[in-house]
Amino acid sequence: MAKLTPVALQEKAFGSITNSYTAIGSAIDSSLRIIYFANNTDATLYVSYDGTNDHHKIAPSSGRAVDCVTNRTGDENVYASEAGTTFYVKYVSEPTSGEIVVEGYA
Repeated sequence: MAKLTPVALQEKAFGSITNSYTAIGSAIDSSLRIIYFANNTDATLYVSYDGTNDHHKIAPSSGRAVDCVTNRTGDENVYASEAGTTFYVKYVSEPTSGEIVVEGYA
């Protein structure tokens, strides 16, 4: 049986989020099976897996989970992100408080 291993939390404060994609922390060494994005700012944010395309639009004071292990059958190796992925963020309207947080499990 596989065990989920948490990866180091990554976050970016509201004052460092711009209207162009910037990295949230550094590349994550592991392939993640579960990712959780928490938008603790007062603005809508976009999250990208490649720094170019919009992948998630997250409302203020809300979150988004990507879970590849719940309801899984068998031993498929399904991942929410590949090893080496850097997550990026940009704002729709400029935030004035809070941060965005990325949590994950390999």
